[in-house]
Amino acid sequence: MGEMFLFLKNRYKGNEGVLKNVLAFSSLLFIGLIFYGNTLTKPFLCDDYAVMYRLITQKDLFAIGFFRPLSDLSLYITYKLVGLNTLVYNTFNFLVHVSCSFVLYRITLTFVSECRSMTSYLPFVAALLFLLYPFHVEAVVWVVGRGALISGFCAIMALYQVLKPNNGGKHYIIPCLFYFVGLFAYESILLLPFIILVLLYRRKKNLKAYLPLIIAFSITLAIHFILRYILSGVISGDYGQNLFNSSSKEYLVKLAKVVGRSILPPSDNSLLLIILFVSVLLIYCTTIFYLRNSKDCPSRLWQLIIALGLSFIIPGMFGISTHTFEGGRLLYFPAFFLILSYTYIVSFIKRKNIQLFILVGTTIYFSFFLNKNTASWVQAGNITTYLLKETEKIKMLDGEIGLLNIPQEYNGALIFRNGFREALWMNGIDTSHIQILRTLTTEESRQVKGILNHKYDSRRIFVPPNTTIEYDSTITVIQPVTGEKVYYQTKQFEHLYYWNKDELIHLK
Repeated sequence: MGEMFLFLKNRYKGNEGVLKNVLAFSSLLFIGLIFYGNTLTKPFLCDDYAVMYRLITQKDLFAIGFFRPLSDLSLYITYKLVGLNTLVYNTFNFLVHVSCSFVLYRITLTFVSECRSMTSYLPFVAALLFLLYPFHVEAVVWVVGRGALISGFCAIMALYQVLKPNNGGKHYIIPCLFYFVGLFAYESILLLPFIILVLLYRRKKNLKAYLPLIIAFSITLAIHFILRYILSGVISGDYGQNLFNSSSKEYLVKLAKVVGRSILPPSDNSLLLIILFVSVLLIYCTTIFYLRNSKDCPSRLWQLIIALGLSFIIPGMFGISTHTFEGGRLLYFPAFFLILSYTYIVSFIKRKNIQLFILVGTTIYFSFFLNKNTASWVQAGNITTYLLKETEKIKMLDGEIGLLNIPQEYNGALIFRNGFREALWMNGIDTSHIQILRTLTTEESRQVKGILNHKYDSRRIFVPPNTTIEYDSTITVIQPVTGEKVYYQTKQFEHLYYWNKDELIHLK
């Protein structure tokens, strides 16, 4: 390592800025591999199969209800280059995430000259915290989560172009280009122009000076919506229209959940989450109140806080799970401003030993839940592989096959909420004569400790949580979430299997 450092020092002698950038990116890449390396070989999961099937077989870049062609295009190009080698797909996501962390480092460097309390090591700490941030892992490790990842990269590149010093008039064009491209990947960055205007605002500057930027972003957004309509025939689609069906109270509840989940891990204990959220919020507000009269506190902090609030709006409309890590991809864009504002606040702590203690504690906190989260995705991959292999064996049996309790996810890491038939097709397994009668949610799985054991008597078999099989009569299935009852004739199936959280069990 010492020899490597000396080589780089000699290589970039006289250009220390480049050397620092190389060392920063290399360090982030190395640390990232330590925490994300175990996810690079995991298989496709859930919607990955559905999306890849649509792209490969149907040649369709525009899914009904969605408009994220850039994400789909990147998947299709990858398929054309390497086929279905998931190592390449996962590595692409990982490298984009490391790049986002590095650009955040570059942005934070611009704050060092603005704030006297911002020490030279804090920009790298900010990048490291973003790299290890545990609650947006879904965007990094889930292949189709790259939509949020790509849009986040475009957004932070736009921010970097705007905030870097001496960028001249280019900041009217390049940020708009990044914004335009990012909108074709995911909707989470829709409010980026407002955030940029907030971060650029200066009290002594004439408001007319911002007019060219406002016009540029308005034209960019208009062009996007026009192309969106021409290419897909809709502006928002059914999926987007559902975002506006909630009441004001429901929006506030969803927004509170998003804000809470941006700093706290998911839990089945709602009361504990509320208590922790209120406690953290009180500490945050108290800190801001204390800093409001600080002479060392420039307007940048308040701009970052407003930017953070704006970044939460779109995720707040979608909503996010508080019981599992599912939906974490929606936190990818807000995480930029969460980490930036947090680092800025910590920089005002004058006692460096306390500052170091807080940053180390935050790093440990992030690392713990990052490991827990990535472990869930690895296990979801293991379960997916097992189910596909076992289904391939089962398919060799004669007659109709019914499957019960196929897991939707594992602690929020998606398995087969969607895409089971497409997964069979992509693995060369005949999909005829195989039917999923019921899926199993994480919440249902947690209700029973240990494995799910079926019970039987002389008349029926009960498969937890909600399936009753009457001998030579009917199979009554209560579907998760909706509670809908679905009936099948027992004689329809020569073989019935159910997932007991460990393996597929053969019932008949």
